[in-house]
Amino acid sequence: TPALLDALLDPRLAAEAPGKAALHADLVARFARLQSTDIEPQMELLRRYRQEMTLRIAAADLAGTLPLVQVSDRLTWLAEAIVEQALRCAWAQLVEPHGEPLNADGSKAVFAILAYGKFGSIELGYGSDLDLVFVYDCDAPDGLTLGTRPITSAQFFARLGQRVVHMLATLTPAGRAYEIDLQLRPSGNSGLVVSGLPAFAQYQRESAWTWEHQALLRARTVVGDPGLCAAIAELRREVLTRPRLVDKLRQEVVDMRAKMRASLEKRVAGKWDLKQGGGGLIDSEFLTQFLCLRDARAQPSLIDYTDNWRQLEALADSHRITMAQKDALLDATRKYRGWLHRRALQQADGLADQADFAAERAAVSALWQQLVLGESA
Repeated sequence: TPALLDALLDPRLAAEAPGKAALHADLVARFARLQSTDIEPQMELLRRYRQEMTLRIAAADLAGTLPLVQVSDRLTWLAEAIVEQALRCAWAQLVEPHGEPLNADGSKAVFAILAYGKFGSIELGYGSDLDLVFVYDCDAPDGLTLGTRPITSAQFFARLGQRVVHMLATLTPAGRAYEIDLQLRPSGNSGLVVSGLPAFAQYQRESAWTWEHQALLRARTVVGDPGLCAAIAELRREVLTRPRLVDKLRQEVVDMRAKMRASLEKRVAGKWDLKQGGGGLIDSEFLTQFLCLRDARAQPSLIDYTDNWRQLEALADSHRITMAQKDALLDATRKYRGWLHRRALQQADGLADQADFAAERAAVSALWQQLVLGESA
């Protein structure tokens, strides 16, 4: 990306990586200086901003001034700022011809974006895509907006979600801002791109599979109306703290893990898939999710946070696992994620040499047998 060459001359590059507030303020200021309100220049600015800030984060990472957790924090904050700006632009583009969507009493209907996966758990890497779910709250979805070209509120929010995805994921001469994955929305690829809050709540309460509740453990709202965000957070807490049959939960988690390995694990002679292989990153995450879903009814603090790190600490603090077990899982996770960060910067795959990470793999595999399958060490 030749436009980034000037940034390499900035002596602050390897010494500084902007914080959350700075990223948001800087991006807003850049959009304020943008002369055009057309969508193409806005999309180009989003892409240039991601590239420039990712370069600064990577430089600080490689210079040793940012530890692993802070690298993921900043990559996540950068994505939050860009998604928020994309929503702001998309909303303005739709309101101009159509007017705002309204409730039956004339108040403004509202919208929120949930982050799932690595985005939701504040663990983004350099090459991560964004798992998004869109939810709106409107008690008159068939009511018309009041613009010069009125549409129903439901249509407005459907187009809003589509416009946000278009702004972020469309390939332009500057690339994409982010790859967007919408498969975690209710009913997956067969479901609506945008869900009303009642339908989203009903799905989570009555129809969602266990693996979708595993995903919900890592979900959080990243932008939207505060009241709607609070309602979604309360729904998440309600769903995740419901009583569960432990044997049924265990079997469903084990079965889903087996399906993932069968379809996603890369098998190459002399290599080991660090994410999907036995004893790898996904095993560690599934283990944490099983324990949190199993015990959240009795210990709701287990779901206070969406990241694997703090969920493990909550499990240890509540004596669901020992400090030694927590330390072993965190040590493996740190080493796995740090290695994956480096591989992503090199645009390399996630296959490690078969002999690498032997101790970490053995530790995770032993804890899977003990904590998930209930077998003695």
